Amino acid sequence: MFLLIGVIIGVSAGAIMNNKIPASWLVNSIAGIAGACVANIGVGLFGQWGPTIGATAIVPTLVSSLFFVVLISFLARMVTRRNYI
Repeated sequence: MFLLIGVIIGVSAGAIMNNKIPASWLVNSIAGIAGACVANIGVGLFGQWGPTIGATAIVPTLVSSLFFVVLISFLARMVTRRNYI
């Protein structure tokens, strides 16, 4: 269940960030799944606060998904940049 929630939150996190990377819906979905995994594993780190759907806390999943979307956008910009000076 957290995979589906991760995909939905990842796509919404990408819409919030409005990033322009290739195949952004797929990359945002992967970032959302990674964020959901981190939020479910790191319950001690983020806590279990906010609304929950299927034993997945929405707010910590959104925060960690936003982090992964920003990280992936930064890495994609660094890889596609032509001159490094």
